[in-house]
Amino acid sequence: MNPLMDMITYIQEVIMTMISKKWKSLSIALLLAFSSLPLQVSTLPEVAAAAVKNDISNASLSAKVGELGQIEELYINNNPANKQGKPINFVLPNTTSPQNGTQHQWMGEMIFSYRTGASGQFPDNRDGFVEVDTNKTLAAGGSTQYSTINPNNPYINKTASADGKRVEVNFIGQNLDSTSQRVMKGFDVKSVFDMETHDGSMLWEITVKNKSNQYIEFGDIGLPMPWNNKYQTLSDTYDDRVTVHNFAGADSGYSYAIRTSGEGNFMLFTPVPESGARIEYVDYWMHEAGELRAADTFKNWTGDSGGWYPGLNVLYIHSKDIQKTGRGYFTDASSLVLGPDESKTYKFKFSAIRGGDNTPQESAQSPNNSSISM
Repeated sequence: MNPLMDMITYIQEVIMTMISKKWKSLSIALLLAFSSLPLQVSTLPEVAAAAVKNDISNASLSAKVGELGQIEELYINNNPANKQGKPINFVLPNTTSPQNGTQHQWMGEMIFSYRTGASGQFPDNRDGFVEVDTNKTLAAGGSTQYSTINPNNPYINKTASADGKRVEVNFIGQNLDSTSQRVMKGFDVKSVFDMETHDGSMLWEITVKNKSNQYIEFGDIGLPMPWNNKYQTLSDTYDDRVTVHNFAGADSGYSYAIRTSGEGNFMLFTPVPESGARIEYVDYWMHEAGELRAADTFKNWTGDSGGWYPGLNVLYIHSKDIQKTGRGYFTDASSLVLGPDESKTYKFKFSAIRGGDNTPQESAQSPNNSSISM
């Protein structure tokens, strides 16, 4: 005799007696299903593994990657909080209105200008360049803004590591013969945000791949950089926002954001020159008549529109097309040419800059929680 088996049998009989005949067949099926599971095995870990994590961090930084492939939040760990006790998000919050409409260009989204040819030889002029972006590429699949996401969008694939260190986003372009406006065609882009770095930075890898049977010249590869600098009130400006400086110095270019109060550390964005990354041009979006970004396509993201007085800055890795729009000041503007199945990877870093030896602080009161060095 087995007392445990007798008890299980007795419990099953009691359950079957209590339930109505209407549910009898379903109950039997459930009992059979559960009895077939091995002991100490749960299906919960598999469900958790299927969900893509958005949050990544290391000892220095914390970030959240959104469903548009954008950097939704970016923090310096243990940085002094604002007056409400909240940490400072260095990027423009994705809930910001009216910037959170369909014209968005969040940090982590990208802008390209490209043209195709049967060979790798392209003219020096701007003829044939077409501007596209990841915004409208994802909009074609039903993800039109921060709050309107199609979980089955065919033009994006997002994965994350189980250790909370890395998120990979693949933007998938349409075929070259597509007639959709401002949509990536003939190429894909992989964007990887990686916190597993030796210096505490967040590494951003951008890989552009030509998947067509034509040569593609990328005249522009632009990175929108909406830092958290939409100033509203005096108190908000001083306590919650950052001020920004850009330097278009090619492989020595940079962008940094420092809190307007001067408290804590600042965030520095730099290219990794060994990868070919560079900042050779900065485009400041203006809305006046005659400006390149004056159309409704860019509404609320240009300077003095949508209550955002600085407006958007876009940093360009290559600027052969954009720098010839009348505001060009970099005479050695470059481009990227990729043959069929060829790809190119660029690397950038987001780094917290602190006083002293730049060791991550243990608390907001740490002595290196200041911005006295770069």
